[in-house]
Amino acid sequence: MKNYSIKKSCLIIAFAGLVLFAVLNVAAITGKVALIGRILMPFWIGIFMAFILNMLMVPIQKFLERFIFKKSRKPAKAVSIVFSYLIFILIIVALLAFVIPELTRSIAKFINNWSTYIAQFQEMVNELTVKYDFDTIDLNSFVASFSDNIERFANKALTYIGNMVPQVVSFMSNIVSFLFNIIMAIVISANILVYKEKLINQISRTVKVGLPRFYDKLARLAVVTADTFRRYISGQCIEALILGSLCYIGMLIFRFDYALLISTVIAVTALIPVAGAYIGGAVAFILLAIISPIKAVMFIVYLVILQQIETNLIYPRVVGSSLELPGIWVIFAVTVGGGAFGILGIMFAVPVMSVVYKFMREAVVKRENNQSVKNEIAEAADKNDVSIDMVKAKTEDEKLK
Repeated sequence: MKNYSIKKSCLIIAFAGLVLFAVLNVAAITGKVALIGRILMPFWIGIFMAFILNMLMVPIQKFLERFIFKKSRKPAKAVSIVFSYLIFILIIVALLAFVIPELTRSIAKFINNWSTYIAQFQEMVNELTVKYDFDTIDLNSFVASFSDNIERFANKALTYIGNMVPQVVSFMSNIVSFLFNIIMAIVISANILVYKEKLINQISRTVKVGLPRFYDKLARLAVVTADTFRRYISGQCIEALILGSLCYIGMLIFRFDYALLISTVIAVTALIPVAGAYIGGAVAFILLAIISPIKAVMFIVYLVILQQIETNLIYPRVVGSSLELPGIWVIFAVTVGGGAFGILGIMFAVPVMSVVYKFMREAVVKRENNQSVKNEIAEAADKNDVSIDMVKAKTEDEKLK
């Protein structure tokens, strides 16, 4: 017993020393962690790709095993992996082929009509200044000043072109590094999908041998985390697609300008929890306000109605209550995740917080139940004037009967 307490004290002192060392060297540690993260970037991308593709692969493999490869199920896995990559690539190519030309036309139209929009906006401002006796605002001088600044910037940029060789080399190096990471990520994701059962078995055996006391808890943590992320990612993507499609259809019906451009912005920003709706709405309002402030206000009204439909009807059915996370904790997760890890933190902090919240709630409920049982045993012991151990023994006997 004495040796156990000494060992426990040594572990506490060692842990406190590690915490103190980490606090005193937080900058160096975060730098090393960031370096390791960059080195392992192909693995992170590959794991994420494998996770996404696995959601396509599983139903395809089940279908093939049930209807096509009934006798030998081994080919079903290889075929399902190939089909998963093909579907993934086709979805990306189809989206790019459909969206990019329309986006290019919308942006070109916006740039070509910029002077007309400014003139219309200036006319509206002039009417308001005359009507309400405001000071005159000359947008033309502002635009001219803006254009002059752009021209001066362009002239200065030309003088630096001769000195841009290192920047060009760095840019090309970044492109090569990006392509290398993508190729390696594809190879890694393919290997994970091919050997996923073997990898899971190896990790399971290693944890069972190394941490036998925590094996069941860690296994359940892995299952809950994977299920939460699967539901969250698939739900967010489907929800963004539905919201963007409804926005596009509504904009065509009400004859709003830049329907595809704005709908694409709304769909992409819908992937960001909490703040996405405000970001997409603000960008759309600015684009439409330059053309017609009345149309911009009408669009915001339409978007608010659409988001109410999405929040109350679409989201509960697509994503459901799988996250089981109260709104205040969603805001907390988005705030902390965004501050610590940027846009990726905003997007993935919610499922992480959902997993933490789920296990914390279960721990609290378990502790409350244990405490209530202890209180009941103590009350029974006091009432019958017997020891607590006797009440526990009697309770165990009743359970066995």
